[in-house]
Amino acid sequence: TLIWGREQRLLRMLTEAEATKQKLTDMLVHDLKNRLSPIMISLSLVRERTSVFEDRELDELLR
Repeated sequence: TLIWGREQRLLRMLTEAEATKQKLTDMLVHDLKNRLSPIMISLSLVRERTSVFEDRELDELLR
C-alpha cells in the first residue's frame, strides 16, 4: 500500500541520517583526540620532569 511504502522510505531516510550523524560524530571525536594528544603528552612530561605544580593542580589539568 501507499502508506506502507511511505513508511519504508521514511525509515530508510531516518536510518541513513542516523548513519551520517554517527560518522560525523566519530570523525569529530577522532579529530579532537588528535588535537588534544600533544597537550596531554606535554602535561605528562611536565609532571615527570618538574614539581612546579602540586599533584592536585596537575591532576586537574590532566582531566
